[in-house]
Amino acid sequence: PIDPSLDLVHITGHQQSLEDLSLEAGPSPFAEGHGSAIRIWRTDDVPNDDGLIFGAAVRRVAIYDAQGYGINVDDAVRNGVIQCAVWDCFEDLLIQNCDLGGVRIGARTTTQFFRNCNFRSMGWRPTPPNCSVLCAGPTGVSFTDCIFDALGGTAVSLVDASNIMLSHCWFEGRPLAGVPCIDASGSYDGLAVHS
Repeated sequence: PIDPSLDLVHITGHQQSLEDLSLEAGPSPFAEGHGSAIRIWRTDDVPNDDGLIFGAAVRRVAIYDAQGYGINVDDAVRNGVIQCAVWDCFEDLLIQNCDLGGVRIGARTTTQFFRNCNFRSMGWRPTPPNCSVLCAGPTGVSFTDCIFDALGGTAVSLVDASNIMLSHCWFEGRPLAGVPCIDASGSYDGLAVHS
């Protein structure tokens, strides 16, 4: 059995890519965990680390059943340095049945591109954030030709996020009355949604 508090894959350096894979955490006999299928972050062993990951790419990857997030662009503080990512590209992804949500993008992160991604059946834990995508403080994130299907909660949650664009996206299947497809809270600006 796997430990649900451990991540499956770490992207820890510049210009790293992950392509043509299927990642499945599966059910676990352990208590609920927080392990993500993919975590983008700097490790503690990088000398003179500025906490930056530049140019990561995830393409043609299917992610199923993560205990935490499908993809976590981490913003935790390590060795006194806040983590962030710049100019990352996510294309042709299927992210399904992840307990905390499909994607979490942390603060200080900027210029993230999602193209042709399908987020299905996310966020079934009874506690927040309960969303397919959580933008927790980034600037400059775009979703183009993405599908948000059979949601357990909000499709896109924006908390203190700026310059977010959703273009030609499809939203379907909200099972709970009164749950918004897009929820913006805190301070935010530059939200564009168009077909």
